[in-house]
Amino acid sequence: MYWNDQIPRLRTALAAGAVLAISGSVWADGTVYVSPNGNDDWSGRISAPNNDFSDGPKATLFGGRDAARALRLDGVSGTVTIEVAPGTYDLDRKFELGDKDFHTRVVGSGQGVV
Repeated sequence: MYWNDQIPRLRTALAAGAVLAISGSVWADGTVYVSPNGNDDWSGRISAPNNDFSDGPKATLFGGRDAARALRLDGVSGTVTIEVAPGTYDLDRKFELGDKDFHTRVVGSGQGVV
């Protein structure tokens, strides 16, 4: 699946409840968070930066996807959710989900436009 074949910015309406799914059932502990105020060096396991800004959400869709893949390698067998906060995400290349991303879904969090 390719996002952003022609446009350097991704602006997609993934409001709460809108889902791009590549398969199956929900697994609550397999969530990776992405936010415009995130950092791809962080774990992505919490939705907002912590008090000392040492951990928080990922900053990019790529960081979120890679963290979801890492959860798979750590043994998560259910669905992994990549929860994307509203905002603008610049892309410097195509964002792809493929065979490695089976049972991964990307959802918009909260209100607004992603």
